Amino acid sequence: RDVLRVIEETFPRSIEIRQQIGRDLPLVLADPTQIQQVLMNLCVNARDAMPDGGVMTVTLREVSGNEAKRVSALAENGE
Repeated sequence: RDVLRVIEETFPRSIEIRQQIGRDLPLVLADPTQIQQVLMNLCVNARDAMPDGGVMTVTLREVSGNEAKRVSALAENGE
């Protein structure tokens, strides 16, 4: 949520930031700073791909198995 707060405050107003954060998400064992950096990089890339503005939706939910592979493919295609 810290990253979302930063991008909402610093990104152009022409980009609407939407968030879909799942409930009861499992604990992830990872370096919080690295996770924040990855999320920030993804958001900056999305911002740069929308010079005329648009809607950026940040979704956080649990996925596993084949669904995880499908989600990764969608992210790579920018969908």
